[in-house]
Amino acid sequence: MSSTSTSITSPRRACVPHPTPDPSVFDLNDIQGDVFPSFPKKCEWFIFFDIQDPTAFKKALCDFIPKITTAARVMNNLKAVNLAQQSTTPAHEYHSQAPFHYGRKERKLVSMKQYQIALTKAGFDVLGVTGKLQDTDFDAGQLADAFNLGDRPGPGSTAAKFVPDWEPVWRENVLHGVILIA
Repeated sequence: MSSTSTSITSPRRACVPHPTPDPSVFDLNDIQGDVFPSFPKKCEWFIFFDIQDPTAFKKALCDFIPKITTAARVMNNLKAVNLAQQSTTPAHEYHSQAPFHYGRKERKLVSMKQYQIALTKAGFDVLGVTGKLQDTDFDAGQLADAFNLGDRPGPGSTAAKFVPDWEPVWRENVLHGVILIA
């Protein structure tokens, strides 16, 4: 498996979940946590990969599955973050020499690692999971849907043929999946 990694900082705040979600609606242990309710995060990394050995990848995936952060676990993480935020102290009590902090609260971070994985149609195909998934956009691939997603036109793009303004590594190679770590 070869990979490319990128990191971004996320300014968004996680929402505190409803204290008693209705378990009859969906199983929170069967949903990846950044899909719902969304990871609380200070930073996240994306590891993009292509699968070169499907048998080895399937074995590695079996080892990785227990690390995937479920929605149920994220609900607990959000509660921990909320409790930490409730016990904050005004920043000026800590930083009397730093006026730019005045009026803000000292944020307490809760240490956690959260994981998610996603596969593309090409990734499913390499693993032998073939057939239509009843999602025409997913089946066609992200390159085919770049215009509809609002990507900027790139060099060589015409009215007849849209070419997204993607870096060559993404435009010229097949992406099989991404692992998100927050």
